[in-house]
Amino acid sequence: MKKRTINLITSIITVVLFQSCSNDDDNPVVKPPEEAKYSLVTRVQNGQAFNFYAQNIKEVSGNKTYDNTGATEVLSSDAAGISFYEGALYLSAYANKKEITKWLPDSNGEYKKQGTINLTELGYSGNVCFKDKSTAFVGGVSSSKIIIFNPTTMQKIGAIDFSSVSKKGTVTNFPIKGDKINTTVPTEMLINGNYMYVSFMHMKDPNTYEPSIKTADILVVDLRKVDSNNVSNAGAIVKWITDTRGVGPGSFNSGHGAKFMIKDEKGDIYILCHNMWGIHRATTGKPSCVLRIKNGQMEFDPDYYFDLETVSRGLGNPVVNFEYVGNGEFYATSIDVAKIDPKNDWSFYVDPISQWYKFNLASKTAKKVSEAYTKGSNSAITHIENGKVYIPIENKTENYVLEVNNSSLETKKTISAAGAIVIVKRK
Repeated sequence: MKKRTINLITSIITVVLFQSCSNDDDNPVVKPPEEAKYSLVTRVQNGQAFNFYAQNIKEVSGNKTYDNTGATEVLSSDAAGISFYEGALYLSAYANKKEITKWLPDSNGEYKKQGTINLTELGYSGNVCFKDKSTAFVGGVSSSKIIIFNPTTMQKIGAIDFSSVSKKGTVTNFPIKGDKINTTVPTEMLINGNYMYVSFMHMKDPNTYEPSIKTADILVVDLRKVDSNNVSNAGAIVKWITDTRGVGPGSFNSGHGAKFMIKDEKGDIYILCHNMWGIHRATTGKPSCVLRIKNGQMEFDPDYYFDLETVSRGLGNPVVNFEYVGNGEFYATSIDVAKIDPKNDWSFYVDPISQWYKFNLASKTAKKVSEAYTKGSNSAITHIENGKVYIPIENKTENYVLEVNNSSLETKKTISAAGAIVIVKRK
């Protein structure tokens, strides 16, 4: 009897202790801190230039406002294109400094500089193209070379010299008789298999971006013949390909470094030709359009042409940006020329004169996304996740993100920030 009583008491104590240990109120489970999944880069006007700030954030939904007090200032009093690769931020400064800097956040989310590459020889540099962890390419206004650098070590390692095929000095008699190409610049590059396709702008005046030719030009480079440690690599150049239906291919760091050349799921390349962001739409007389290079080809597809203006706001209203979201769909901004202030010579650049549209490369159709006006040439880079597209809106009083349901096009305002917004999902 005594033994049975002891066993019963022991069982009761065991149950009580088990219940106590299982009580979340008494013994709460400590969860690890939520990882910051996104990088937020903001650009704030500073006189004639800008200050850039970087910080990590946990989400892109909700109505939170981010200021720059907890952010890292990654560039001051300059202008730059933004690239992300392998979780690192690359800033291509081109207004005052001529350099690329690499930044990575530490365990506290504070961005630390990892290296700097001087690009004085390029002047105004174009978009960066990353091949792999040891090879990246960038071109610019003041050189007939495409610089090759190592994005891990941040060292210049070689070049592709295109001087032997440069069109600089060619007399085109455009816009007026006797005019010639005074500047030829690689604006953007895209790698497809063994080849790199380099878009070029040929200009009469690089200060006003006045074109000196009414074509779209792409230089094809065979990467199998590129020695990253060689400063010539002229033998890797395959040929020029040209199309008379579009003018001004490649982003040239538009909208913080947005991409105007994309590769779809089939491996086909699509290129936005934008007449120098619409500035010289009247000069060329050609609408903003998309051209195609089919997978495995080294010529423009003569059977594909997409006039973006006609299907959106109408002819004469340029379209810039090319934010591809998959399945042949992309988002771009239509410039409402009626919104340009004729009394302000800078209105085209500083006023919110654009609205976002959704385009379809296959059906060649467009739908307006929102009535909100934005500085489309300044704020361009979108983010897509779980069927939602996050579009930056920049006007004269605020900067915020518009969340768009990619299927229904329903919209809602989400985060705001102190400066023009770029959001990129980290690794």
